[in-house]
Amino acid sequence: MNIHIKKAQLSDAEALRIYYTSLLDENIPYIRDNPPPTLEREKDFINFLLKSSGDLLLAVDNSDIVGMLQIERSSHYQEEHRMHIGLSVKKEYRGNGLGTRLLNKAKTWASDNSILSIELEVIETNPSISLYKKLGYKTAGRVSNGFKVKDKYYDVLLMQLEL
Repeated sequence: MNIHIKKAQLSDAEALRIYYTSLLDENIPYIRDNPPPTLEREKDFINFLLKSSGDLLLAVDNSDIVGMLQIERSSHYQEEHRMHIGLSVKKEYRGNGLGTRLLNKAKTWASDNSILSIELEVIETNPSISLYKKLGYKTAGRVSNGFKVKDKYYDVLLMQLEL
């Protein structure tokens, strides 16, 4: 495996569409159940992040996207010291340190952009909670019944890494 992490560009939209479709195909309850993405939707997603004060980092093995880190900086001036992240890693690549590498990139991005707080939301059954805790994220709150999968409700943990 020769995985490198790069900033997304509009030309990555098709590979991102394929990646996200593969996540949906896993049918795991902690990935938001959305319709299969279109190429236009992925282009809009990339454009939104690149034009906002956020970023989209992609983990790439050969030409395949195998992981993703979405960064969204709070836009209000009283909250611009905070950022929200979303992390995903393709099933075959989990447990090999890729999530840690991406989360370390989040810390670097935060430091480079005067961020004091990295925040995320995660469903209580998501096995990546142990990774977040290992890297110093603390549970800052809980939303009871914050996520519904089929007819079952799950709590959502609000996690935070203070820098």
